[in-house]
Amino acid sequence: MITGYYSFRGKYGTVFIGALCEMLREYHAKYDLLHILTRVNLKVARFESHVSRENPDHKILSRKKQMPTIVSMLTKDVYFVPKLPKDKRETLE
Repeated sequence: MITGYYSFRGKYGTVFIGALCEMLREYHAKYDLLHILTRVNLKVARFESHVSRENPDHKILSRKKQMPTIVSMLTKDVYFVPKLPKDKRETLE
């Protein structure tokens, strides 16, 4: 944990991980990894935090946004292709 920095969590985990899982499910067969991560950024950027008034940090944490950062050293596109059934795979012998 870094003092002064926060990661917003919902009922089922962080906003980033939730958006990542949703975008992977929706776009895994259509887009490469970096295009998917760009859509994750958009989804996370549109999220605005809501903190209960009972929380002592309510005024500090409410109505805040977060923005993921993509840093890549990939030299090729990464696509998620479905695994073929064993009877359809070619052997590499």
